[in-house]
Formats: sequence, structure tokens, C-alpha cells
Amino acid sequence: SDECLVRTASAASPRSPRQGLSYMLFVTLLRGRAGKQLTHLKTLDFLRLYKPRQEVAVPNNAANRGQIEKVKHLVSVETAQQRTERLAALEKKLAWRPPIEVKH
Repeated sequence: SDECLVRTASAASPRSPRQGLSYMLFVTLLRGRAGKQLTHLKTLDFLRLYKPRQEVAVPNNAANRGQIEKVKHLVSVETAQQRTERLAALEKKLAWRPPIEVKH
């Protein structure tokens, strides 16, 4: 019966990676790393953020949320839905427009 309890607990775990992109947070480094505290630099290393405007996907769990909280003044955080909406708006803004026809 202990084995059954372990299986059900792990299958219902909220940290299961099977939840797809809705489970992920997209973190973008907005500011450069130069002149920052060593603890902030190490936190950015753990988040795999090395260059400005670099974006990574990290699981939405307590550990990553704590790291993001520590460097919140350097990063931007989005959910998968927010990122999709932002990219769709950007694509619409940058789409080709029909040429202007001038008749004289």
C-alpha cells in the first residue's frame, strides 16, 4: 500500500513537467550584468541569463519564483499566454502593408 501512495502522490504532483507551456515562466534579462552584486550574478547564472534581451523558459515552481524575486529589478517575467499575445501583437505590427498607390 505504501507503493500505491507514492505513485498517486507523484502522479498528482503540481511540479509534473507534463503540463506543457502553461506550466512555464518566460524570463527575459532586461538590464546588463555589469556592476551588479555577486549574489545577483550567480542567480542570473542559475536562471541561464547571460546577455540583455535573452529569454529563457523556466518551470513555475517555488525555487525559480524565489530566484526571479531576487533579481526582479533586472528581469521581465511572462506566462506562456502573455508571451503568445505579445508575440502576436508584434507580428501584426511588423507585418507587410500593401504599397501605396498614387494616381496623378
